[in-house]
Amino acid sequence: MKRVMIAVSLLVSVGTARADAEQQCPCESASGHRSYVQCVARVAKMAAKGGSLPKTCRADVMKCVKQSTCGRPGTVVCCESRRNRCLIVSAATCPSGTRESCAPVTACAATSCRFAGVCAAGG
Repeated sequence: MKRVMIAVSLLVSVGTARADAEQQCPCESASGHRSYVQCVARVAKMAAKGGSLPKTCRADVMKCVKQSTCGRPGTVVCCESRRNRCLIVSAATCPSGTRESCAPVTACAATSCRFAGVCAAGG
């Protein structure tokens, strides 16, 4: 029971850090992918220093951020059914014989294709 409570606590900490990052570093207004990643890294570092995010969880916060469309105009997350993976590609090259844009729409490729065109939640 204690392990379950710890796991839930860690998930809440990561979720809170991601929400704080989205407030301070909005994906939709990111001026570039690198600057977006750096902004979120600063937020995660401050959360870890402040004790609201265990230092070992910083990587969990950053996983989705590094593989996101944020700051990459004209890109989408695309499900490649042949390899069962999601990729960041240009919107024009996504639809093909083996690729479909993910539904629901997500900014994160750190996810997996459940089946053609449907990605699991990112992160």
